[in-house]
Amino acid sequence: MTILGDIMSSKAIKNLVIVGGGSAGWMSATYLNQIFNNKEDQFQITLIESPDVESIGVGEATIHSMRFFIASLGLSENEVMQKSNATLKHGILFKNWQGNVENDEYYHPFEQPKYNDGIHIHNHWAKIHGTKNQDANDDRSRFDFSVSPQAQFANNLKSPKSKTNKEFEGYFPYGYHLDAIKFSSYLRDVAIERGIRRVEGHVAKANLNDNGNIASVTLNCGRLIEGDFFIDCTGFRSILMNALNDEDYIDYSDSLLCDRAVTCQIPFEDNKENHRPYTTSTAQESGWIWDIDLKNRSGSGYVYSSKFCSKEEAEITLSKHLQSNIEDLKFKHLKMKIGRREKIWHKNCVAIGLSAGFIEPLESTGLYFIDMSLRFLSEYNFTTNTNEAVINKYNDIIGKLVDQTKDFIVLHYALSNREDSPFWKTYKYDVPLSDELKNNLALWKSKVPTSSDFAGQITQFTSANYTYILYGMGFKHEDIPCNSSYFSKERSQNNLDHIQQRCDRVMESIPTLSEYLSWDKNG
Repeated sequence: MTILGDIMSSKAIKNLVIVGGGSAGWMSATYLNQIFNNKEDQFQITLIESPDVESIGVGEATIHSMRFFIASLGLSENEVMQKSNATLKHGILFKNWQGNVENDEYYHPFEQPKYNDGIHIHNHWAKIHGTKNQDANDDRSRFDFSVSPQAQFANNLKSPKSKTNKEFEGYFPYGYHLDAIKFSSYLRDVAIERGIRRVEGHVAKANLNDNGNIASVTLNCGRLIEGDFFIDCTGFRSILMNALNDEDYIDYSDSLLCDRAVTCQIPFEDNKENHRPYTTSTAQESGWIWDIDLKNRSGSGYVYSSKFCSKEEAEITLSKHLQSNIEDLKFKHLKMKIGRREKIWHKNCVAIGLSAGFIEPLESTGLYFIDMSLRFLSEYNFTTNTNEAVINKYNDIIGKLVDQTKDFIVLHYALSNREDSPFWKTYKYDVPLSDELKNNLALWKSKVPTSSDFAGQITQFTSANYTYILYGMGFKHEDIPCNSSYFSKERSQNNLDHIQQRCDRVMESIPTLSEYLSWDKNG
């Protein structure tokens, strides 16, 4: 039969079965229900959640697109924040990533710097500070502070929005810090209220039909649950995808060395006044440590390579970072499988979340990939016998999105000059770069990154994101970049001064994050 014939004979699904809860499962259930069942019931959604499997969630940092995902569900932002102990996030503060550099820190905010005076502000900064013979290392020369008011707002603990802003709107694009377990529990309640069927049980096996598709799953209790289409949200166990013999796995471990994490939580006092409106990523001997402020506690974790650090050493490193006695901390250890499936959609099953793949959480992409996977899936006409052209296109889009994100994460390590441990020496001398990343780094010796450098690519991170990392890590051009050479330094300095003056005018009028969070208590 032709592809057109396959499409014409496609049959709409009647029963969608999601195996696995957590953030991936309940985000999938609520989103697909909102898209397909909001106005009229298209199909029944059943989610099977095991009481025997502990959720991976240890507190999540998100990127700014999470606002739009929550809004698309028709939920109240304030209610979501209250239910998940959430705070607001401007971006990420990176510390100690360069090596042997005074004041080794920079922000990667969500703000996309604009054109100023008809020229992109990146070019103005590069004209003044971007070449190797310009060695100033103060706040006026910092790329993040020079081009982004949001970086300065974050540094002053300011909130990205105030009480007068509408839900999902603010002075800047913003994400959330939230308790992933509480967030998924809240979504579970919403889903059940909206008609999604929850089955508690542990899936023992998936049963295939003669065509090799999944026909049903069998629970430990012997109960059989049939479905037309399945979503695998079982995390690294990948129960359904493994049953389909989907063994084509793309391993990233040669490029991304960190494969373990140890985490802990520390409660706050009720009157905390200095919530950090950013995630902090502090480089360590064998990886990096995140620090996240939720409303009622902080969450920290050491992401490290098991080749260079033991569990015991990781606990010691994290306790020293937190300036706490190791005996006073309760640790949780995680193993991470770094890479992705080649066939994220295979037969009548799609992997969402960790079952599809995982990149270390350096740029807070975990929930983003769930979000984007669902958005694309809703566009791709999944049916009981979806044709291969649709499946292949979906796999190509999601695969390229993850691959490009992998390159962006590798960039952080590739630009470092640290050689103070075997971990960093391995990154400096032995870790391979993709051809795309090598070519771009060569290109950027002579020009400021622009969107045309990524023409035709599926990308989460834009040229602006790359410039924050490049210049934050001390990257210098060989000479004044070609796209900064045709205007005067005076013109560029005036434009940089204009941004600083704009910051100074409004800084004091903006509440701190702690002040913003206190308003729901005080009215």
